[in-house]
Amino acid sequence: MAEESGQDKSLPASARKLERAREEGQVARSRDVGHALVLGVSFALLGVLMPWVFERLTVLMRTGLRFDRAALTDAYASNLIHGQLLGALEIWAPFGIAGALVGVAGALAVSGFIFTGKPLLPQFNRLDPFSGFGRLFSAQSLVENLKLFIVLMALVALTAYIAWTHGSQWMSLTTMPLHSALPEAGFTLLKAVFWLIGLVVAVAALDIPLQIWRHKENLKMTIEEMRQEHKETEGNPEIKNKIRQLQRQAARQRMMAEVPKATVIVTNPTHYAVALAWDEAKGGAPKVVAKGVDAVAAKIREIGAEHKVPLLEAPPLARALYTHVEIEEEIPAALYAAVAQVLAYVFQLNASLRGEAMSPSAPSSIPVPVGMDPLDPQPKPV
Repeated sequence: MAEESGQDKSLPASARKLERAREEGQVARSRDVGHALVLGVSFALLGVLMPWVFERLTVLMRTGLRFDRAALTDAYASNLIHGQLLGALEIWAPFGIAGALVGVAGALAVSGFIFTGKPLLPQFNRLDPFSGFGRLFSAQSLVENLKLFIVLMALVALTAYIAWTHGSQWMSLTTMPLHSALPEAGFTLLKAVFWLIGLVVAVAALDIPLQIWRHKENLKMTIEEMRQEHKETEGNPEIKNKIRQLQRQAARQRMMAEVPKATVIVTNPTHYAVALAWDEAKGGAPKVVAKGVDAVAAKIREIGAEHKVPLLEAPPLARALYTHVEIEEEIPAALYAAVAQVLAYVFQLNASLRGEAMSPSAPSSIPVPVGMDPLDPQPKPV
């Protein structure tokens, strides 16, 4: 039962999967938005350039419909066709260039710009006839076909309406002079295009949220996919534990390398060991350069003994330092007085080793403030 639920793509796509899909060119796209923009810009451009278009069309039609003796020669016919083609290209070039630019803008309108060549790579899995047959009759394909059918029926209905309401007007154009027929036909055409653009814009407005929803649905993940991605992103737990172990070992080695430089090692005497360092020339508060419990504490004491670092048993202070001070941190102000007693003992001990003073006796008890020793009994709430 758990396996079956794990295969159900019910989880929303993660940020990593959305990023990978975008890198592969899989984003929400709406062709209807491009169609609407191309038609809208072409309509606006036609409205601006209409006088010039009518003028050029009039010239082309007059030239093409003029016949005389020269029209019977091959050279005249060739020049006429060439000139007509250039004239038509001149008229439609602004619309073609504007349509191409707006088409690109429409393609970027929903999901922005993406530069990737992965969609151009051959995908041999698409050559499988069974998977292709499945895509042909998939729910997504049925929705697209249904949408296309509705749009087609709407266009047919719109065309029939325009033909019904403007049929007599179109028929009357055949009896009008050319200079009057062209503007009249142009304005009638603009009305029809205006209705067509309205229909396409309405379809595009409905298609944008549909494509975004469909894109998210296609990228949904199963529980197993989410687990696998989490493992890839966060790393294998065993490898991560191994890395953390190596990091701890490296940190321990660095810490042990600082023990010979310590000023004193405060112990529990067996469970805790904290190495303190203080540079009289630099001033400031003493710092904890190494600390540990049990086996680590034993290693600290061993290294300290090898390098003749003074050792002092002060169980409450050792526990307080271990609990409240991290490595390479200075001791807190609350422990200044206790650590000062330790340093005073160390200075006297060093002076006695140089023959400058008598050997001091180790402090029998160094108190710490209430609450600093983790073994202190906690006060009962009143």
